[in-house]
Amino acid sequence: MSELKPRVVIVGNAEVRIDHGSFVDASRHVMRFNLCTNYGRNTGTRTTILTCINVGATGRDAYRKRRWRGWPPAEQAEEIWFRSPCQGLLERAWLALRHLRSRKQYFDYGGKILRANGMSDKHTRYTTRAEYAALERKLAALKDFGKRIILPSTGMIGIERALADPRFKGLEVYLLGFNWFAGNALRRSHDGHPFDEEEVIMRGYAEAGRLTILPGSEPAGEVRPQHATATLEAP
Repeated sequence: MSELKPRVVIVGNAEVRIDHGSFVDASRHVMRFNLCTNYGRNTGTRTTILTCINVGATGRDAYRKRRWRGWPPAEQAEEIWFRSPCQGLLERAWLALRHLRSRKQYFDYGGKILRANGMSDKHTRYTTRAEYAALERKLAALKDFGKRIILPSTGMIGIERALADPRFKGLEVYLLGFNWFAGNALRRSHDGHPFDEEEVIMRGYAEAGRLTILPGSEPAGEVRPQHATATLEAP
């Protein structure tokens, strides 16, 4: 392969109808998410960062069923980014007492995932509580959620962390495979994710020149809702 271009491509899991494979594979940094359903489907086959859920049933299955063994996105990834904060023994004990019957839904399985799949040598990053809280505030500034829990998507967490990563300062950042379809005004939010507000923020970043949204994932015939203007924080 020729010299890789110094850019970051963040690949979501929405359908991509335009072939960007060569563009993605020629990029130094490529982030994918969770099941990586777009892998090899117009988004190339390169992965350097894998951002995944490390709690609940998804986290348990990843280590119990050893789903990452022989799985190209995980095998290729130089780094594993987990979406939820790492938990210590005291916090796990507190969660077990608070959620006696459903405690396993809340536990962090990041370490078990890596050990079960033979990937303990991977460079690992957990979202910190400060990062998560800052993202919740950013979303809450766009809408009064009342008592509803704000649950940022794994994609938005990954994007925010990539934009804040000092290693990527000065690099062009591209989004591919994002359409925020589940948050369209024609539908309710899915699984509590505030997709409308996430879209406002991402399109605001694009207008400010912080990232570029590549074409090919726009829902056909979509009627886009009217959004409030995002208040952008400096990187």
